[in-house]
Amino acid sequence: MVREYTDSPVLAIIAAKPAVFRAEFVAFAPRRSDARGSWRAMTEHGAWKVVNTTSRPVLATLEAKLSSGPRSQRLDTAIDGRPGPGALIPAGHHRCLIGPLSLLAGDSVLMFHTRPVTASDALAPPVGERRQPRALAIGTWRWWLAAPDEYPGGCRPVSPSDDAGPVPGLQSPP
Repeated sequence: MVREYTDSPVLAIIAAKPAVFRAEFVAFAPRRSDARGSWRAMTEHGAWKVVNTTSRPVLATLEAKLSSGPRSQRLDTAIDGRPGPGALIPAGHHRCLIGPLSLLAGDSVLMFHTRPVTASDALAPPVGERRQPRALAIGTWRWWLAAPDEYPGGCRPVSPSDDAGPVPGLQSPP
């Protein structure tokens, strides 16, 4: 309790500082929403400023609900210019784990780059069809701390149970 008045007390709520968080979006569209939820989209390239608030390097895994649009895409990552893990993002909405990412203490830049899955995906569309720009939508996300041998990896379709609890083998940041 911070202070008490005759008709009510004033309470202070102190939230724990997360070990890892996203501080800034670069090259992402503003947040949009529909009946399924909300998301931020990027085209072929985007980045996040990520902050490791601890005083030491950590291995972190990004868990995110991703949508690649009408076609599957490959997602490549780089962290502070170092190649990071990639993922195959199937068409539709999927819960994906990307990592582990080695984050130094302080600020880092996590780069995202999408590319076609196959050479035929990169070719011009058939006559009369318009080429859809590659885009990736990122819905909800959270960070997990994990050692490489604990990482389950991959993507799976989004289901109502996705928010039911932690991913096996990963621990929530303190």
